[in-house]
Amino acid sequence: MSQVYFFTGFPGFIANQLIHGILTKYDNVEKIYVLVLPTMKHQAKVRINQFNEQYSLPDGKISIIEGDITKVHLGINEKINRELETSVTHVFHLAAIYDLAVPRDIAYRVNVDGTRNVNEWVQKLQKLKRYTYFSTAYITGTRTGILKEDELIRPPGFKNYYEETKYEAELLVHALKKQVPVTIIRPGIVKGHSKTGETVKFDGPYLFLNMMDRLRNTPFFQKWEIRKRKLI
Repeated sequence: MSQVYFFTGFPGFIANQLIHGILTKYDNVEKIYVLVLPTMKHQAKVRINQFNEQYSLPDGKISIIEGDITKVHLGINEKINRELETSVTHVFHLAAIYDLAVPRDIAYRVNVDGTRNVNEWVQKLQKLKRYTYFSTAYITGTRTGILKEDELIRPPGFKNYYEETKYEAELLVHALKKQVPVTIIRPGIVKGHSKTGETVKFDGPYLFLNMMDRLRNTPFFQKWEIRKRKLI
């Protein structure tokens, strides 16, 4: 039976890798829809062209839908929404604000209100087989000790609004389990591909490594390198 996929959070790294996996592993993929903010449309087109070339996909196999999870009905055109309601079988919700320094109002609007909107939207899908929500390992906040997978317990506090809003969002998805088939994934820090090292976001350790690479051509590091060679 053919499958129709719908992604939020495209063209982010995890969404890209999931689509790679789907196209590599399954031969019954009828269509892949990606929800994209208007400001990200050009970048999304570039990425889709790469998929088309790599997998020899026909035009339209991966289709961009302009929208915004912070809006009712995800900001999707009404006519397109009717088409999605009768065709989509699998939804991957990855869109979120991941900045640890994000202000509270922005974090809530995207992570909590946005997820609420996606939850309401998926309940209208007539052929839905699986709704996969990407949460985070850090919904535990300041809790310590043994933390069991099935303990969705509010911690005594959170380190930032990212953690707090992802916890609140997971509560919303968890409450949906009786209505739709839900899978919740809690990844830790995703730095890049585990085998190739590929990434699309050069922060964290990449930021430090890039800084060291730039600094090695400064006079201080050059003198240090000469001194080290003499000692050897």
